[in-house]
Parts: sequence; structure tokens; C-alpha cells
Amino acid sequence: MKRILHILLFSVILGLGSSAQQIEQYTQYFLNDYLINPAVAGSRDRIEFRGVNRYQWEGVTDAPRTFSLSVTSPLSDERIALGMHVLTDIVGPTRRIGAQGSFAYRIPMNDDLTMAVGISVGLTEYSIDGDKITLQDP
Repeated sequence: MKRILHILLFSVILGLGSSAQQIEQYTQYFLNDYLINPAVAGSRDRIEFRGVNRYQWEGVTDAPRTFSLSVTSPLSDERIALGMHVLTDIVGPTRRIGAQGSFAYRIPMNDDLTMAVGISVGLTEYSIDGDKITLQDP
């Protein structure tokens, strides 16, 4: 029990010092839970490929659209898993293209319970298409 409390306390302290931001928007998290939590990588005992394509406001010119593709896999040591995620997010004249890699580690608590910790690192390129911007008074 003391070990569980130490791990839980460490997780809370680590989370307090972290910060993040969400750029792209997903409404169906259950379709690809890895997109919002890198600790999910390797939670199932197989390699998983998942893609999400989201069009918001279908039929509206320059409406937000997002595409992402991810792959996750446990390694031979069942406690360790890796994942990768690529995305493109287009909103009006702006475009974000990015990729993330992640590492997940599983800690068995008992026969039925496992705690997973994940960390991800990524790069994102922001661009603006000036031809799509119309100024009222140039």
C-alpha cells in the first residue's frame, strides 16, 4: 500500500509541474484514445494503426478539418511501449502539420491493476496562406 501511495504522490507532483496545450480538436476520443494520452501506447497486446479524419461544418468554405494517423506497439518487454502520431490541422488560412513520438511504461500494481506513465515529444510547423486573407482596407 505504501508503494502505491508513493507512486500516486509522484504522479500528482509530476503533473503539477507540467503544462501542455491542445491545438487540434477531436470529438470522438474513444476512436483513438492515444491522441490525448501517450500512456495508452501498448495498452493492448498488438500493434495498432488508427486514423481520424474530421471535417467540421461540412459545406462551409475554409471550415476546420483535421487528419491524424497513429501507430502504437508494445515491445518485447511488455512493460515498455512506443507510439507515433502525425497530424495536419487546417483552419481557414492557417495550417499545422506535426509529428509526435511517445514512450510508455507500465507498472503492475496487482493482478488486476496496472498504472501506465507516458511521455511524448513532437514538432509542429505553423503556416499561414496569405492568399486566403482578405483585408477590408489594405
